[in-house]
Amino acid sequence: MSVADIFEALYRWKNNQRHSSWVVLGSAVRIAQSLGMHVRTDDDNLLWAEQKSRIWWSLYELDQWYSCSLGRPSAITMDMNNVPPPSEVGLKNIPCKSNERLDTTQHCPPQ
Repeated sequence: MSVADIFEALYRWKNNQRHSSWVVLGSAVRIAQSLGMHVRTDDDNLLWAEQKSRIWWSLYELDQWYSCSLGRPSAITMDMNNVPPPSEVGLKNIPCKSNERLDTTQHCPPQ
C-alpha cells in the first residue's frame, strides 16, 4: 500500500538515503496510480474519498519536494490529477456508516 511506502521513503530520506528514498516514493506513486487514486470517483463513501484524497495529495507534495530537492523529474503532473484537495474539516466531521469497508472506529460512533 502507498501509505507504507510513504513512511519508508521518509525514513530513507531522514537516514540520508536520498536515491533509494526517491525510488521508493516513485514506486508508491505508481502503485497509487494503478489503484486509481489519481482519478476522481463518485464515491458515496465520503470517508474513503477523503482518505484517498489525503494519500494522493501527500504523494503529490512529497514528489514535488523530492524533485526540487534532488533536481530530478517529478512522477506526477497536474494534468493527470483530478482528485480534489483534502477537506479542511477533517476526518472526524465526515459522516459515515458502520458497515463501511474501512476501519472507522476512531472516526464514527456506533450506530
